[in-house]
Amino acid sequence: MTYCLAHLQHQDNPLLRQWACLCLSQLWNDLPEAKWRGIRENAPSQLSVLTKDRCPEVRAAMLHAMTTFIGIIDLTDEVARVEESIAWTLLDMANDGSPMVRREFLVFLSHFILRFESKFIVAAVEQLQEEKEYLLFPPEIDGVDPESQGIKEYVDVFRSVGVPPHGGGGIGLDRVVAWFLNLPSVHLASYYPRTPKRLLP
Repeated sequence: MTYCLAHLQHQDNPLLRQWACLCLSQLWNDLPEAKWRGIRENAPSQLSVLTKDRCPEVRAAMLHAMTTFIGIIDLTDEVARVEESIAWTLLDMANDGSPMVRREFLVFLSHFILRFESKFIVAAVEQLQEEKEYLLFPPEIDGVDPESQGIKEYVDVFRSVGVPPHGGGGIGLDRVVAWFLNLPSVHLASYYPRTPKRLLP
């Protein structure tokens, strides 16, 4: 493991960095002892440097290594802290320019959500409660009247249909559906797309 971590710093050879990440992912895949050694050797923070790597294959391999890293069976406070810091570090990768990297990020995110499913359920319930209270008692902020044209239509739609689900990490359900169905534009999967010629639902 030490040699693989050392090769992550090899700036002249992106293929070596990529294979070092893949090697790490295989070393600790379903092996808690190797994951604990990774924690002791500070492997997640060394891997996180590669989030800004110029080679998309290296970034995707790093995400794969992080995905296989999470999931130590004994979920202690230390493990939870390490895994949550990994997720915070990788959150910006939802906006990566490479589809391959974004796909690996979705895989990581699905593993992370399953790992902390109860926390995500609590957060979702709290969010829905806040949205319900907002719809029942809408505030007038900055002089915007919730009954004005354009705003009223959106509020009415949300009251009758509900709020569109959100995938987390800045990836809405419409983007996931567009990617899954291989649509040319995210507008085709969006509930209420805004275009230059359409402002109302």
